[in-house]
Amino acid sequence: MKNVKQVLKKRKRDMSIIRFQELFKTEENCHDYLLHLKWPNGFTCSKCGNTKYYFVKRLKLYQCTYCHKQHSVTSETLLHKSHLPLVKWFWAIYLVSRDKRGCSALSLKNMLQISYPSAWLFLQKLRTAMAEKEQDYILAGLVVLDDAFFGGASKEAKRGRGTNISKVLVAISLNKDNSSRFAKMEVVNDLKSKTISPIVEEMILKGSLIRSDSFKSLSYLSGYEHDLIVAGHSKQKARTVFKWANVLISNAKALILGTYHGLPDKHLGKYLKEYCYRFNRRYCEHIIFGKLVNACVLAKPITYAELTL
Repeated sequence: MKNVKQVLKKRKRDMSIIRFQELFKTEENCHDYLLHLKWPNGFTCSKCGNTKYYFVKRLKLYQCTYCHKQHSVTSETLLHKSHLPLVKWFWAIYLVSRDKRGCSALSLKNMLQISYPSAWLFLQKLRTAMAEKEQDYILAGLVVLDDAFFGGASKEAKRGRGTNISKVLVAISLNKDNSSRFAKMEVVNDLKSKTISPIVEEMILKGSLIRSDSFKSLSYLSGYEHDLIVAGHSKQKARTVFKWANVLISNAKALILGTYHGLPDKHLGKYLKEYCYRFNRRYCEHIIFGKLVNACVLAKPITYAELTL
């Protein structure tokens, strides 16, 4: 692919649909792009580290000259053992990367003319790759910590923190002017101190200033500065402090109801991480496609059984 090195060097350039069609119109184009992402410094055997290989043209496999292990551009990646053509994989990643509202399996099925199970499996795999990338980042500085409830409670369920619908811990870091920076959302079993303390330690850097409401379990976190917004504060101050957390929660709920029409509890965490992945990259939407392809190459293979546990 003549343009593959140019594409890799110019990732800051917007990937318009016309440009995408020009660059990835054949299986060979997609294969060459993945080849450069997987082995940017040349082939390296994952088993013995040897850098020499034979290319099996008929099967498009790279066979190590020392241990004879065979590799493909999709082996040991998220695309491992996929029966879909690479062109459809790339189209799926492109469509997901360009849609701010997220992409449902039914929508992807209709656009790419693939089966619903294939579309669902692809999206779940891609959300797994997004979640893995989100784990690499940690919030620091001034962080607002709040909680929210997702899903509809039954008529018999009580309202508020005691309800049995999904509980989500929301953390969002702010700039000095109180504008939003980055966000994380994590589904939790309950809001007790022993439950959320280890989660917060993974989400927020020690020494950061945490602003939260007067819920006691949040105030017991050690290693952080605290600014508790208690009931005595004015509604205006509380509204200002939790502005971006409320926006994040409101938009996430609208996304889940509008695009996916509700979700089972066991998949909610992945959808929220997909939402945060987009939110945290809202200022570089033009390069999300390249980042997602790279995330797929770096992510480990995952099976349908693992996704549905």
